Formats: sequence, C-alpha cells, structure tokens
Amino acid sequence: MSVLLDRMERKGLISKSRDLDNKNLVAVTLTDKGKGVYKHILSSETIHDMFSALSNEQHQQLMKCLDTLWGKAHDVIGVPKPQFPYT
Repeated sequence: MSVLLDRMERKGLISKSRDLDNKNLVAVTLTDKGKGVYKHILSSETIHDMFSALSNEQHQQLMKCLDTLWGKAHDVIGVPKPQFPYT
C-alpha cells in the first residue's frame, strides 16, 4: 500500500502527513489534482469507454468476480454484505 501511496504522492494526487501523537499513523488527503482525476474517472463517459474494451461475456465474468470480492471484503470486516452496487 505504501508503494502505491508514494507513487500517488509523487504524481501530486495525494498529500501525506504523519500524526504528531502517533508516528505510526499517516493522514492521506486528495490534492486538487487528485480530486480532478477522481471526478474524471467517475464520469459516465470514462467508465463506458473503459468497459467497451470487454465483450459481454468478459463483462459478466468481471461483475461476478467483483461481487465475490465484495462479499469477501464484508466477511473480513465482519459486516453483512449489501447487494453489490453494480449488478
């Protein structure tokens, strides 16, 4: 995780700061550039363009895999699994 965050920080997408009371904690904040990238990625055109690379069968396989991971993530954190939001 730290490698990914370091890379995002170098690209100017996030800023990191250490907690003064607990040196093991790091606060991560989106920069204005990071917020812009986030908004762009969430646009329906961007998502549609990315998914257009998949066939219908590949899209269904991806959704099934994501639903499985969604369920496992909720098991790990110990909360009931809500319906996968993209089915």
